[in-house]
Amino acid sequence: MPLLHIFFDNVPEELQFVINKNVAKLGYFPSNLSAEDIAKQTTENATSSAISGISDAPVGPSTVLRVFFSEGCLTLSCNGKDYSIVSRDINTENIERMVQNVLETSTNTLNERTHTLRTLVFSPPTNTLITSTGFGVPLLILNGNIEFMNAYMTFDGNLYEKDAIIELSKVPFGTFGNYVITNYEVINMVTKKIVYNASPIICIWDKYVLYADGNLSDTTLTWKFKAASAPIDYIIDSDRLYLVDVTNGFYVINLKTRRVLYSEQLEGITSFSTQQGQIIIQTTSGNYKVNIDSAQRISLEKQEIKAEVLINHTSIIDSVVLYPSITKVERNAFGFFRSGTFLGERIVHLFVRGSKMYVITEVGTWIMGLSD
Repeated sequence: MPLLHIFFDNVPEELQFVINKNVAKLGYFPSNLSAEDIAKQTTENATSSAISGISDAPVGPSTVLRVFFSEGCLTLSCNGKDYSIVSRDINTENIERMVQNVLETSTNTLNERTHTLRTLVFSPPTNTLITSTGFGVPLLILNGNIEFMNAYMTFDGNLYEKDAIIELSKVPFGTFGNYVITNYEVINMVTKKIVYNASPIICIWDKYVLYADGNLSDTTLTWKFKAASAPIDYIIDSDRLYLVDVTNGFYVINLKTRRVLYSEQLEGITSFSTQQGQIIIQTTSGNYKVNIDSAQRISLEKQEIKAEVLINHTSIIDSVVLYPSITKVERNAFGFFRSGTFLGERIVHLFVRGSKMYVITEVGTWIMGLSD
């Protein structure tokens, strides 16, 4: 693949990935440049031109694709050709069209075979390289403290090889005793009986199972408890479930006794987080710290929003939070991302085991710390 230098200016990493993917689709190896690289290249090109003038030896400057966002417009510029669109028109089809308009198709073009392109996934914290497919770019450098496995992992640690799976829906959450649990059904491996879930499972958090309709059970499947309406955000800590549902109800539930310890209507809840071992509820009007005294009584302490939090920030790409918000994963028109790293276009499973959260997408398994 011929190398194509790309200089991004004021472009979010999620969009950088999408542009790199479309560059690779045209048959180029995208190589990102920094401002320092551009300055160095300009100097080197000027020097090369001077040498060429003396020696009559042809020296061609490296091709650079410049991508920048300014005054509400995204612009791609290369070899004297510019193409711009306004931010509201940024989507998969228009990004692909922009790249095609400013670049010539390489003789190594992958066209519709981009998904078969092998990707080197590099993890800086572990200094490891994994070869994978499904990303559409030749090189992916992971951001933040996140691990990647080129397989589909289940709660009990079994691995399903990507090439051996025909349907992602066939990958279960895992095997628990005599039961194989999937999103929509439970298979008894002894009797071969299949029981269909009335509502899909959205998460298994250690030994607890949370359903999309607000029901709870554990992995023994010996009990079920209606905790709330459809969950929006949730955290499980010390056998207590902190949950917000679609009615803006906030609940604290003792999972051992299956009793509601606290409930309140809270308007404008946006997310949960943990700070110094305490649960914090973020809302549009301020934050609440969940206090638990020695008698296990629960109260909320209102915290004022600091002025800097109120600074308006308009993103080029509209994103929504993936719940539980503790994953720090966002979804936009191009897929799921965490800290700018592309995780995939489809979430298959999400489960928590100990201090680690596992997000399984069509490209593989992502492992992240709950406290990261």
